[in-house]
Amino acid sequence: MTFLASFRAAPNSRYGLESWLLDTGASHHMSWDRRLFTEYTENTDPNQSVQTANESVCPAGKGTIKVTLVKTDDSEVTVNLTDVIHLPQLGTNLLSGVKMHQKGVFINGETQTLQYENREELCQYSTTRTSMRIRTKRGSLSPQVFRAVQAQPMELWHRRLGHLSYENVRKTAMITEGMEIKRDPQPKPTPIKPCEPCALAKSVRTVSRTP
Repeated sequence: MTFLASFRAAPNSRYGLESWLLDTGASHHMSWDRRLFTEYTENTDPNQSVQTANESVCPAGKGTIKVTLVKTDDSEVTVNLTDVIHLPQLGTNLLSGVKMHQKGVFINGETQTLQYENREELCQYSTTRTSMRIRTKRGSLSPQVFRAVQAQPMELWHRRLGHLSYENVRKTAMITEGMEIKRDPQPKPTPIKPCEPCALAKSVRTVSRTP
């Protein structure tokens, strides 16, 4: 079983060790710090792996973490993050955009907040050119920079960016620091594989009107 994480802090970095970054490409919540877990189960499956921006690594375990989030009015709310993957090599903590979306939480770029469908605010976040940092009780809003230091295939960026068209993925990479598309050293006549979810979404069903 393989999980995805778009970010990884630089080796030996002391930045962001108590921070939570919103990662829209992460399949699960992830944390580097064993001390944050209130419930914990060690991983006994050597075949499990997490594909970070730099490499594929085996998680140490998973469990539950309590995080106190802070809203724009400075009020606080404590949430339980379940099935958080423990990855000591990560160097920071990632809040999965995929998991938050499954809970009905969305990003409001105008107010820089995470909100529920009814517009109720969950918490505030800050942005840099390469990251979105969640405001927590232990953290601050000072900018930290994390970047995907390894080039990734076009197909992976396409999925991470919500099945954005390949042309717009290229344009996004041109104006985004830390986003690099891996180039095929031996280009094929059809270098990019067809995307099944995109093909299904664009398909049209023909309804027979014949009695």
